[in-house]
Amino acid sequence: EATCHARGWLTADAEPSEPFPLQWPPAGAEPVPVETLYQRVNDHAHLTDLGFDYGPAFRAVQEAWRLGDDVYTELELPDVAGSAQGFGLHPALFDSALHGGLGMLGGDANASGGLPFSWSRVRLVEVGRTRLRVRIGLADESALRLDIAGTDGQLIASVERLDVRPVEQAQLEAARQGGQRPLYEVDWAAVRAGSPKPVRLAVLGELPSSGDRFADLDALEQALADGAAAPEVVVTAIAAPAVTGEVAEAARAVATSTLELVQRWLASKWLPESRLIVVTRNAIAVGNEAPDVVQAPVWGLLRSAQTEHPGRIVLVDADSNGDPDWSSLLDLDEPQLAVRAGRLTAPRLVRATAEPSDAAPSLDPEGTVLITGGTGGLGALFAKHLAGRHGAKRLLLVSRRGPAAEGIAELVAELEELGAQARVAACDVTDRNQLAALLGSLEQPLTAVIHAAGVMDDGVVESLTAEQMERVMRPKADAALHLHELTADTELSAFVLFSSVAPLIGSPGQANYAAANATLDALAATRRAAGLPAHSLAWGLWADATGMTGELDETDHARLEQMGSRVLPTELGLDLFDQALRLDAALLAPVGLDLAALRVQARAGLLPSLLRGLVRAPARRVESTGGSLAQRLAGVAEADRERVVLELVQAQVAAVLGHDSGAAIEPERPFKDLGFDSIGAVGLRNRLTQATGLRLPATMVFDHPTPLAVAQLLLSEVGGTVAEPLIDQELKKLEGMLAAITASEQERVAGQLRALLSSITDGGESTSELIEAATTADEVFQLIDAQFGEA
Repeated sequence: EATCHARGWLTADAEPSEPFPLQWPPAGAEPVPVETLYQRVNDHAHLTDLGFDYGPAFRAVQEAWRLGDDVYTELELPDVAGSAQGFGLHPALFDSALHGGLGMLGGDANASGGLPFSWSRVRLVEVGRTRLRVRIGLADESALRLDIAGTDGQLIASVERLDVRPVEQAQLEAARQGGQRPLYEVDWAAVRAGSPKPVRLAVLGELPSSGDRFADLDALEQALADGAAAPEVVVTAIAAPAVTGEVAEAARAVATSTLELVQRWLASKWLPESRLIVVTRNAIAVGNEAPDVVQAPVWGLLRSAQTEHPGRIVLVDADSNGDPDWSSLLDLDEPQLAVRAGRLTAPRLVRATAEPSDAAPSLDPEGTVLITGGTGGLGALFAKHLAGRHGAKRLLLVSRRGPAAEGIAELVAELEELGAQARVAACDVTDRNQLAALLGSLEQPLTAVIHAAGVMDDGVVESLTAEQMERVMRPKADAALHLHELTADTELSAFVLFSSVAPLIGSPGQANYAAANATLDALAATRRAAGLPAHSLAWGLWADATGMTGELDETDHARLEQMGSRVLPTELGLDLFDQALRLDAALLAPVGLDLAALRVQARAGLLPSLLRGLVRAPARRVESTGGSLAQRLAGVAEADRERVVLELVQAQVAAVLGHDSGAAIEPERPFKDLGFDSIGAVGLRNRLTQATGLRLPATMVFDHPTPLAVAQLLLSEVGGTVAEPLIDQELKKLEGMLAAITASEQERVAGQLRALLSSITDGGESTSELIEAATTADEVFQLIDAQFGEA
């Protein structure tokens, strides 16, 4: 049975559009970053919400410009898209021709997007092209007009009108139901260790390993102060204390001692080029394991530290079957590893594949559902969700302020309209005795726990204090452990912990928050291994300002978007909660991810290792930003070097702040006035390190408070190491080779060189160019012989 996909009418040849500009790009056109263009396309159509993204075959836009109301793009058919033969216009090119204009349509970021619907007066003059120039603009508020030309500026195709039909939220939801949804889990992928190599290795403490042994970091630094050679690698193990009191207290103690260790490491003047390998023992769950909750916060904390200081720390979780050869890990581009039975694995975020559980939680309408942090933010949102969609009749909403919380009367009234009776209690859930008394006061049995409480107190790892660590861990980790212990003998249908994607990805500036949430992830795995219900949901950003998300400003959101995080619409977040509870997995990550932004990170070498399985970065083209700063300045005149470096700094500052172009960054405006904080300073340092090949201090932005000052710092760091022009380098090699040959050979070569010099000074441009193009001294000799023969 035939299916009609489209209808159309063929008419006589239409009149061509207005002439296509021969000057390219048109005079006065302003450049538009290609990644910004694709971001607008995705935002317009909400494609990432559907699990779609433009892959390398359909990313044909090479450059883009805007002039007035029109966008001009230059397209080239990617190799991966295949041949243009057999097509009037290759589909990848035709699709890409629209990419400059789709972002013009649609309202605000939260409005429904639109997709192409109706084509009018389509004209094709020539076929088989692989490089195109495109002009696209608005025909009206809901339609585009399109002109396509060859590289000679001659028009080869046009579309007088392309109408775009809005896509309603209900249609998106239906598409999501049939496609992939933003729900992920952590998979441990096998990696192969490199070959062992001789390295200077220092071992701290009692870790069984070969290498120079030291009692602790103090002892190592003293040895270095006395003249010992700095080790290339330092290995230390996190000691898990014997738990004699509360597990929560022991976990906080380990987190605090690890914070002190990493702060000492980063501040050491003796070890700036060394790498630290931190070893934990069964601190994480690989598969269906029961991890050590006491050591778990180490992983969250150090993942953030790794993001802030790339290349300085390697995190390894080992079992009791022996440790790997530490030197074999050095060539692996993997900051986090787990060793199980001698097998190396690395974490990757993948689409959730867990099967629905036969024992999917079903709330008992007559039982009590406890929600911590339940009087506001996500807690209040889920209270209404449980009442309205799950039929919960009795809710216990707990927070520090309890009945005094803002808007509580309206919340209780709304829950009553939904058929739920809400009891609001003021309780410090970090206090085990208070929490026990509250649970003991219930008239109806407790049947489900939703732990949504938490606070944030951000700061880069060097600045965090033990007090900040405790302040963040107690309401999140301590309270979860208290709930676990106090409900051990209670038949619960659900025990849901609201974690965060931060400890998984390694969000900069949130080492304490990541430590707290990593504890929750480990607790969920421990409960599952014991046959108890548990889900830890590592949430990403929510679209509505809910609780802790509401404390983020525009700069925070821009930073998270650059990291590839997209906000979750409220209804989608609630649906993901329901879906997660049906899956047989301890840890799931309901998080919106912008695959295009992740691909940008991958190209720049900034993609977190956890996300490498989600995108495949296309092969990099050689760009002006590639290579070390010294190499890039080699061919730049002395008078122009500061300008070139300043433009580089401005571009990276703009990227950190979420701006489209570095042109808007004023060179002498202080970073604090531009909107920088300590986390932004770390991001800029890391980006410039990646772009220049220089190791830059963490205090760079504070010691050099303007873009111009940073540019001058970079120039001073390069100093006399700016690479000499290639011809100068090779002539020096030539001098050395001449010094090593016999006198008779020197006389012969001298004659050839005199003749060569004469040809250059007499205007032998082609010979000069050939010499400049030579890459080795041997090639220079061969050129001499070819030009003048043997003497």
